[in-house]
Amino acid sequence: MAQHRKHLNRSITVVCALFIVFLSIVLSLVALNRYTEAMYRRYEKEMTNVINYIESHVDNDDLANCAKTLKKSEKYNELQKFMDDFVDHYDVHYLYILKPLNTDPEYNIMCVCSASTTYEKEYEPDMVLELGYTTKDYYSAALAKTFMDVLSDGKLTFFKEDTGWGSDYTGAKPLFTSNKEAYAILCVDFDVADIHDTIYSNTIVNIVLTVVLGVLFIILLLFWLRINVTMPIKKLETSVVAYAKSTHEKSSPEELIYHAPEINTDNEIEALSEAVEKMSVDMRHFAERVIEAEQRADEAKAAALRDSLTGVRNKRAYETYTDMLNWEITDGTARFGIAMIDLNFLKKINDTYGHEYGDEAIKSLCKIVCHIFAHSPVFRIGGDEFVVILQDRDYDDSQILIEGLHIRINRLRADPKLKEWERVSAAVGYAQYDKNSDKNADDVFRRADHLMYDNKKAMKAVREG
Repeated sequence: MAQHRKHLNRSITVVCALFIVFLSIVLSLVALNRYTEAMYRRYEKEMTNVINYIESHVDNDDLANCAKTLKKSEKYNELQKFMDDFVDHYDVHYLYILKPLNTDPEYNIMCVCSASTTYEKEYEPDMVLELGYTTKDYYSAALAKTFMDVLSDGKLTFFKEDTGWGSDYTGAKPLFTSNKEAYAILCVDFDVADIHDTIYSNTIVNIVLTVVLGVLFIILLLFWLRINVTMPIKKLETSVVAYAKSTHEKSSPEELIYHAPEINTDNEIEALSEAVEKMSVDMRHFAERVIEAEQRADEAKAAALRDSLTGVRNKRAYETYTDMLNWEITDGTARFGIAMIDLNFLKKINDTYGHEYGDEAIKSLCKIVCHIFAHSPVFRIGGDEFVVILQDRDYDDSQILIEGLHIRINRLRADPKLKEWERVSAAVGYAQYDKNSDKNADDVFRRADHLMYDNKKAMKAVREG
């Protein structure tokens, strides 16, 4: 029996592993997308609070005048100190107020007020931007246009910006004088790298958690499947394969024994095992019925070819046998002889002593013929007529056997101690197949029958009636 190429346990493990990998990827992508959106919304809310808080400390008319005259006022210095203190204590990347000048590639943004940390003022004084400082090429023309749009739109806007100071997520809100004139933009920046680090670290935590939970799920699932599915199926397979091997080419139903495995899963597998066991029992019973039917058919067939009185083959069996002889004649391999034997005085015995004694005479002659021709088929083709087909050794010894039959019959006929029906007498005719004159077995039979009648006349035992 062919072995399966894939093991169920291994296939389930691989499928579960692939499922966990797929699930981890999908969940990670979904989590990354949703968490990224959530993080940016959180930062936007935080930037909104920072901008509103800083704006509440700005005197817009005074600051607008400073931006125009490029001279610092007392309130400007207070605002500068407030913004510097804020970035020292609050984790923002940049906090500044700028004025977009144009959308040229260079010198397009002017610094109005830029917060600096204590560290920057002490160790990186070049990084401190003063009122009126105009950037050279730190801001691209596209970014300058974005700031111009913010100034004209007049509302808080969030966007990513890439400048010479790095990549940031910016919240920008225009500042207005008491005359509702937009004069500058208040901006707060958070480092995009910090945002992404937070997103990625959270995503990695989610991936690790998903994988760990997935592995635990696989372990529990495989344990459950081993108890309830794979091991019961393996037991069932082992029993079925053993049954198939042990019953291969067996002819007796008693040998069709299936040893059912012990399966207590209380599910479809247990039901399948019970069904297989019942099917094996049904198969054994079916085989028994088939064999019994075949035996009855063989017995009926044998009975149809047997003579009910003597037990030897009947005329129908003789016709079947001669069909085989005719095939041998056609093939050129025929080598046989036919002996025709006819019981004498059967009518006299029936009339004088009764048919039951006539039957005894027939059976006595049949017994003698079967004894003499022990290696040849004997047929009763009529009430008192027997045919013997001699082949092989009996064919070679045909003359000796025919002579032995005559001697045996003559001895019985001359025994005065026997009853009339026991002193059987028979005429015998024997002919052998001659390929030069015989076309079929009937030709041989007719010659033997003719010789038997000649023998009957010679014995002066012409049949009565």
